[in-house]
Amino acid sequence: GYTYLNTDSQARGRSLDARFTGEPLLPDSPLLERPKHQVTVLGQYRFPFGLSGYVQGSYQSDFYDSKALFADPFPERFDHNDVIKVQGRVLLNGKIEYEIFSGIKPYVMVENMLDFNYDAIRGFPGPGRRFFFGLQAKY
Repeated sequence: GYTYLNTDSQARGRSLDARFTGEPLLPDSPLLERPKHQVTVLGQYRFPFGLSGYVQGSYQSDFYDSKALFADPFPERFDHNDVIKVQGRVLLNGKIEYEIFSGIKPYVMVENMLDFNYDAIRGFPGPGRRFFFGLQAKY
């Protein structure tokens, strides 16, 4: 799927942060922590002999965030129009499972296969490559 988000502020001089009492937000300032483009694709296949799997990819475009971190003890000294661009990301995830008996499937799953370093929100790094092993049982 694809999502387009108009990330230009329509605030017309109002701040998006109710705690903020400094300079007003400028018209057409970018909305923070909101990527303009997001794309997700999924490919899956089930073999007739019990093996199945999928690969899922997602793309998120660059987005803007404030230069101050949320935990700044002096938010009043920060100009909310002073923003930085945060790098977008491409993530690939996948899973392979094999039905060894009716309803019994061991699996291996990998998240962030490319081990892409990214910030989910500025200052909060997303997880690196992660492996999951398990056994699914349905009765």
